[in-house]
Amino acid sequence: MAVVHAEVNVWRTPWDHRFQLYGGHVCNTLMADTWDDRTPLHDAALQGRLLPLRRLLSQGYNVGMVTLDGITPLHEASVGGHFTCAKLLLEHGADVCIYLSLYLQYLPLFCSLFLHKHTLMANIYTCIQANAVSLDGATPLFSACCSGNPALVSLILIYSSVHHPAHLQSSPLHEAAKRGHTACVELLLSHGVNVDMEVPSIGTALYCACESKATECVQSLLISGADVHYGRGLDTPLHAASRVGGAKEVELLLEHGADGTLRNSEGKKALELTADQSIKHLLQTTGPCSLSQLSRWCIRRSLGQKGLNKTKMLCLPHLLHNYLLYH
Repeated sequence: MAVVHAEVNVWRTPWDHRFQLYGGHVCNTLMADTWDDRTPLHDAALQGRLLPLRRLLSQGYNVGMVTLDGITPLHEASVGGHFTCAKLLLEHGADVCIYLSLYLQYLPLFCSLFLHKHTLMANIYTCIQANAVSLDGATPLFSACCSGNPALVSLILIYSSVHHPAHLQSSPLHEAAKRGHTACVELLLSHGVNVDMEVPSIGTALYCACESKATECVQSLLISGADVHYGRGLDTPLHAASRVGGAKEVELLLEHGADGTLRNSEGKKALELTADQSIKHLLQTTGPCSLSQLSRWCIRRSLGQKGLNKTKMLCLPHLLHNYLLYH
């Protein structure tokens, strides 16, 4: 007798291998339903819908709900630059560590190991969700800097640390500088972020701003004490500005003491990287610096980023003080 094997189709419909996008994030179609791990709270926060968000919170939705890729509603509100939504989430307890929801929802048996569940909750509550890092390394502060909303950045800085490592490939300062969000750059610098922090793959914030021809950000970074020679390895900000044809950026860099004779890893000077005649003219006609310029650069480098905020203690004449700060 022949044995008949019945073939059972696991999937009701043929598997659609195309990626599904939700707020710019790729969802895995093999993980239950496509949208299962993203709640209506995430959707309302991403779209900036304040009234539905308020209603969902009043209905008991967990403000600390985390998706499989580590995204919280606060992340979503920050991506969209929605200040009022982010403020509402923080007011409803979005300062709770993301791991609280993971323990209470996905590991209920974990609590049985403790005599008092409240003890566990108290320990977990010591974390702060404003510093929560998603699977791709982004924090709410990083996302807020991408959106370019300075009010939102200022709000999140109340709850989070500016020194928190925000992204595997970038930082809040780098993103703000690259996108030309000068107000966000100045906010971060005023909270003590290192202006010369270099990310191996993209360089310093000044280098990113020069590559993007974000003139106002370049000026703000330089005035705040950014080292004009720190870029990406041997490639200086002057190399980057010359390569992309940023004449205004080149002029600012030269004014702050950039050395046009430096060579990058390819052995090229900034002059050799540009076809822009105005940039070539600037690089060729810039002569030796004056004694007053040299003195200003030496004093600024000696003071450093933090010392530049205390120049009034030097008791310099008003004109010299303004000259020192490029006012």
